[in-house]
This record gives sequence, structure tokens and C-alpha cells, in this order.
Amino acid sequence: MRYLTLLLALIISSSAFSGPYSYACKIAGEYRVESKDGKLTTPKPNAKLYEGKDFNVDRKSGVVLGAIDNSSYEKKVVLDRGSKQQSFKLIWYSYTGFGAAANYLTIREYEESEKKPFSAIIDWEVLSGTCQ
Repeated sequence: MRYLTLLLALIISSSAFSGPYSYACKIAGEYRVESKDGKLTTPKPNAKLYEGKDFNVDRKSGVVLGAIDNSSYEKKVVLDRGSKQQSFKLIWYSYTGFGAAANYLTIREYEESEKKPFSAIIDWEVLSGTCQ
């Protein structure tokens, strides 16, 4: 059943998910942290994993589906659902035999425009774009 839900979410247009209870997002920028000097770099075009792709966020549960997917993570914590004064903030993490994995997403809900800027840290990737 879980896989059927995921499949349906990916098939349905991302605009169907947008609204007061969810976000439909598009990734515009993708950067990597270099191990040599810690600077952010832009990957070569054929090495980009996320740029130009979409994902959806459930504001209540913190479930993220699409190019970014947190459905397999143990914990999803919505730190702030966002408001006219605050950004939406979400962290998800899990513990494996190899250690802990944690990721972070923030969406500027307080922006007046229909498109809300976001930033995300997914492992060694830093992503940016907009959500509606």
C-alpha cells in the first residue's frame, strides 16, 4: 500500500498537491560541498541529480515525495509549519548500521509572492528553488 501511495503521488501533477496543507516545489539550483576546501561548487551538468526536478511536501506530516524523498526515514519532525512571520522548517533523520543520516528543508512561507523560496541540505548537496 505504501508503494501504491508513492506511485500515485508521483503520477499526479505536482500542482494538485499545492495549497495550505502542502507545497509543490521545483529545484532550481544544486550545489555540493567540496571536501578539499569546504566551498560550495556547482556540479557539472551531467553530474546533477536534482536540478529541474520536482518534489511535494506535506506540511502537517513532513512527508516529502519526488526528487527528494524522505519516506524511508524513521523520523520526520516539522519544527515550524510556517506563517506570515516564520519559515516552514522540517528535519528528517534515521539511524542505520552505518550511523545517522539527517536532512533539512526550509521554505520561506512569509514571502508575499505565490512562489516561496526554499533551501535544503540533503547529505552533501545544498538545493534551492521555489515552492507553491
